[in-house]
Amino acid sequence: GRYIIEFGMGTDFHGQDVSKAAAKAVKDGCFPAVCLCGLSEVLRLEDLNQVKITVTVAVPRPEEVNP
Repeated sequence: GRYIIEFGMGTDFHGQDVSKAAAKAVKDGCFPAVCLCGLSEVLRLEDLNQVKITVTVAVPRPEEVNP
């Protein structure tokens, strides 16, 4: 398989809410700087629905994250 890896970081200084920090990290890693122009040509995809996205979020207190 082919991989594109993006990293993001999120914090919630005031409320120390782990779920909010995790959501900010996912948003930071996925949206601001990602440009996948030409992805279908490079991977020879006929349908972008063939692309799988896997997200791994690391937090200090995983039991506190609301899915």
